[in-house]
This record gives sequence, C-alpha cells and structure tokens, in this order.
Amino acid sequence: MGEDLMRAGQNFLINQEYVEMELKALNLAGDETVLEIGSGDGRITKLIAERARRVIAIEKDEVLMAVAKASPIANVEWVLGDALRLNLPEVDLVFSNVPYYISSPLILKLVKWGKFKRAVLSLQKEFAARLISPPGSRDYGRISVIFQLLAAGHKLFDIPPWAFDPEPKVWSTVIEVRPEPKLAPNELPRLEKFTAALFSQKNRLLPKSLCKLGLCDSQKEAISIIGDRDLAKKRVRELTPDEILSLSSKFDEGLS
Repeated sequence: MGEDLMRAGQNFLINQEYVEMELKALNLAGDETVLEIGSGDGRITKLIAERARRVIAIEKDEVLMAVAKASPIANVEWVLGDALRLNLPEVDLVFSNVPYYISSPLILKLVKWGKFKRAVLSLQKEFAARLISPPGSRDYGRISVIFQLLAAGHKLFDIPPWAFDPEPKVWSTVIEVRPEPKLAPNELPRLEKFTAALFSQKNRLLPKSLCKLGLCDSQKEAISIIGDRDLAKKRVRELTPDEILSLSSKFDEGLS
C-alpha cells in the first residue's frame, strides 16, 4: 500500500484511534449525505458509509479509486476527479484528511461554495492555525481574514505524524468549519484584491500602509476616509476581518 500512497502524493490516516476521533467529530445521525474529499483506498469511506445515509467520495488517483471500488458499497457514490476542478454537490457534511499541497485552494473553494452545514477537516497544523488565528497574532494574515469572513472554524484536536502512512514531517490539526458568510458573493473579488495589497504592508500603521499602496495622497486624507481615529492607530495585522471588509469598500476605487 505504501507505494500507492506515495504515488498519490497523500498521507493517509491509518491509526484507528484517530480515525474514530474523526468519526466522532462528524457526529453522524444516520440521515446525512457526506462529501468525502480524497477518499484514497476507501478505508474511512466505508466507516462513514456505515453511519450515514449516503457518501459521495471524490478521489483523483485512478489506482486508489480502483482499490476502493473493488469492494462496492451500496450507499457510496465514487467520483474519480479533482475536487478543485469539480462542481461540488450540496451536502450535509464535508470530510477530508486534506492533502497538504492543496490545503489553501481547497479551503478557499469550500468556504466560497458554502453549500454544506458543517465540515470536519484534517490540515497541516501550521495552516490550520493561520485560518483561525485572531487579529494581532503571529499566524494572522490574509487567508485568516477571508476564511473568517466566510466561515466559523475551531480546533478539535491534533494528530501526530506517526498516525499517517507515509509519515509526514509535520503534525496535523482537525478543525470544524461552518459556513457563516459576512459578505455578499459580489464583494469577494474586491476583498481578495484589497487584502492582497494590504497584507503586503502588514506591519505598518494603517494610514501609512494605505499611502504606500497609493490609495491616498496623505496620511491625513487616509485618516479622514477611515473615519475612526482609534482604527487609524492600528497596524494592518491588528485589524479585525470586519474592519478590513469595511475598509475595502472605502478604498476600492484606488486599487488597479
């Protein structure tokens, strides 16, 4: 099995204690439709299927999919394809031990899509910390802002490297995610453009940062547009997601 896993570029959870912890976190009642992303050889898929009404299992590796489908399960729909490219169906729950190399694009796709009630996701520990970090913390950044304006997430537990095969060099963290969008879909492109610019100046005071980006002619003008002197005293990395969303509408016209 190890060669197939390496071929897929994934690290598969094989320790049964941690698998059971993930299943407990899913909290299945038996009537849910679950979307599993990166189902591998189907070992966890089968356990989910025993507790859910239906499972839609996506896997991009043909060899692993063939292994999984060798033991058919009536309530599992196997989908061969890349989750980053597929149109995802509306479901109750999403589950994934996310391949590290697609963590960022997959998380952003899931929270922008948002057609699920809850997700249980295993991510590289450092990346999970970035998603849920509060303003002013070391890990807080652009992806924290976008994630927190689209969803609510919290940490459940950590998983050590030895629980996977092949064994990665880093720890993983399992988080729960619930879609809770605080902005309209048409606001997202503006926010993404604004945060990309703003966090290139994350350690500067807000008025200085805005002037450096060419969004105002002077700090005095910046403070006037900001409209809040206490807010103007913050550094970019100290701004809350809601504050950044508000600022993105005030300084939208200056971004090319």
